[in-house]
Amino acid sequence: MKEVRKSWIRPGVVALFMAFAMIAAACGSSDDGAGTEVDEPSTTEAATDEEAMEDEEAMEDEDAMEDEEAMEDEEAMEDEDAMEDESDASSVFGEPNPAEGDPFIVGFPVDTGGESLDNIEAQIGAAATAEYVNEFLGGIEGQPLEIQFCNTRQSIGSATDCANEFIQNGVSAVIVGATPFGETLASAVTAAGIPYLVTVAASSAELVGPGASVLTADVFATWGAPALHLAENDLSKFGIIAIDVPAVTQGAQLLFVPGYEAAGYEATLSSVAPGTADMSANVAAIADSDALLVLGDVAFCTSALQAVRAQALDIPVYLSFQCVSSEAAESIPGGYEGIRVVQGTRLDPADPETQLFDAVLEEYAEEDLEGLGRGFLSDAFTATLAFDRLMEGYTGDGSPDSVLAQLKSATTELPLSGGTAVDCGNPPLAFAPNVCSSGSWLAELDASGAPTNFSQVNAISLFTGG
Repeated sequence: MKEVRKSWIRPGVVALFMAFAMIAAACGSSDDGAGTEVDEPSTTEAATDEEAMEDEEAMEDEDAMEDEEAMEDEEAMEDEDAMEDESDASSVFGEPNPAEGDPFIVGFPVDTGGESLDNIEAQIGAAATAEYVNEFLGGIEGQPLEIQFCNTRQSIGSATDCANEFIQNGVSAVIVGATPFGETLASAVTAAGIPYLVTVAASSAELVGPGASVLTADVFATWGAPALHLAENDLSKFGIIAIDVPAVTQGAQLLFVPGYEAAGYEATLSSVAPGTADMSANVAAIADSDALLVLGDVAFCTSALQAVRAQALDIPVYLSFQCVSSEAAESIPGGYEGIRVVQGTRLDPADPETQLFDAVLEEYAEEDLEGLGRGFLSDAFTATLAFDRLMEGYTGDGSPDSVLAQLKSATTELPLSGGTAVDCGNPPLAFAPNVCSSGSWLAELDASGAPTNFSQVNAISLFTGG
């Protein structure tokens, strides 16, 4: 506004001066008309000109002062906004405690680069959490946590390449949110003596192999939750639509379907290739089930749920939380309304750790999070933050052996769990000695996919006999 005001004031003053000069020239002859000599400006005219110049200078000074005041106001507002942002961060993150010195290097495989499986959420979640750990938690006992990411590219060959890369680079540990290539990755890196820490796991190398630690019993809770419904309602038929990748298919065929059958239930498994758009036939094959479980990534589960809604199946549907995306909800008739999830962690908006999770993503994630799966984001957050917590008090030299000894002896609280204890030295499940906790939460989803109505359940009882 100030620049606009100048643009019309200054030409007006100049025009006024020109008018004064023209009047002076026209009226300069003597009263008797005897000569044509122009008189010098009178004292009054000179004073008028001087006053006009003083007025212009005063107005320019006033504009300059207004500009300076506006700049000061703008800077003050920016400083105030920065202080408010810092205050908001401090209320969630606490006081800064930056890590210094040599980096503490870990590997983190992410399932990106493939044609139909692209879990970029894991990299976003882990990278953002590492920045928080390094700025506010002092890193790994003072050393900055450095993550080396490697893309599995949706193939066992590339997953093997990632394992070899971590081994060659001499990482101190491998951290994972969740991956369908756990058998390949865990068996390779642990054989080289490198500890392997994962949030959600289903392969034998992860669950029972030496050198691995699994933070949650999610795979057992997810598979076991439908059994609670069947038992409570005296029902017997259980249908499964699962993405056909090794970790899911092998676990289903070797452990989970046999577990249901041993308990007296009829379990029907439909394994579907990643990228399948129309699952109408698969849903029709299990349409007479009393409960349904869908396992996969966001795209896979979206296609399955579209077919479920199209056939109007009136049965409880359970998902792994990795399936859920608010953007995908828009393409599912009715969204996720009424669908159930069971997992060891929870994303309760009232929980301070959920607020921390959201704040970490808002502060450090550079990517657009719209449409991304919060399950995979939270799995990566949980793995990275739990690793930092388990390493508290660590005095080793960064060697894999010393890190493994620390992980197997430390205890902590599982992030996003509502207080569940993690103790990898005293596993709660005898048949899965690498699982470090056993708590689980049942939640219903609203239409957008947000979990609501949390309740603790013993969802692993099908596999423990309890």
